[in-house]
Amino acid sequence: MNPNERKFEELMSKMTFDDKPDYRHRDKLEQELLAAFARRQWQQEKQSRQTGVWRAIMQNRPMRLVAAAAVIAVVGLTSWAIFNRTVERPMMSSIELLAKAQAAEKTLFAGDKIVHIMSEISVYRSQYNRRAAK
Repeated sequence: MNPNERKFEELMSKMTFDDKPDYRHRDKLEQELLAAFARRQWQQEKQSRQTGVWRAIMQNRPMRLVAAAAVIAVVGLTSWAIFNRTVERPMMSSIELLAKAQAAEKTLFAGDKIVHIMSEISVYRSQYNRRAAK
């Protein structure tokens, strides 16, 4: 045996170990374990709440079909509203538009209660006239 091993054995023989169970330590470890478990479970629940709705929709076939139908309906209604806006306008030529604007202006200025009105009429070539010319 070398001198280091002897020295180690002497130190170990002088040391006393308390091998009695310490209930306070056990209770403290138990509380720490339960707290760690509760934190982990709370994190898992939080994560499942965040992805829960989307996952429920995507894992259920009827819900997927309903979600797809809703997306198609929204896109369809939006595109219909955008493209239908130009069709709903009455088709009139630029001359008719100018005549209506001038008539509206004359009716406004015919009364004596009007103090001051500024008027400007801008006429642009209509897309309907280009179609009719072709």
